[in-house]
Amino acid sequence: TGEFGVIIVFRPKCFDCGTIAHEASHAAGYIFHYIGCDMDAGEPTAYLIGWIADCCWKIKRHDKNTFVNTPVLAQSGQSE
Repeated sequence: TGEFGVIIVFRPKCFDCGTIAHEASHAAGYIFHYIGCDMDAGEPTAYLIGWIADCCWKIKRHDKNTFVNTPVLAQSGQSE
């Protein structure tokens, strides 16, 4: 279908800032690989990693309403 997504799973004891940043960089790498871009893109890479880390942080804080307009994250909330 051409649809793509990245799932990040955190254990409660490992849901800290460093782990979020680490996993966000992996997720960005998967996305860049999927679209055929090099991770050495500088600002776009930094922006994507920051956006992913921010999404993870919002999940940690339970701000689920902030993802209403984000299809992948809104869809994942349907199973609750």
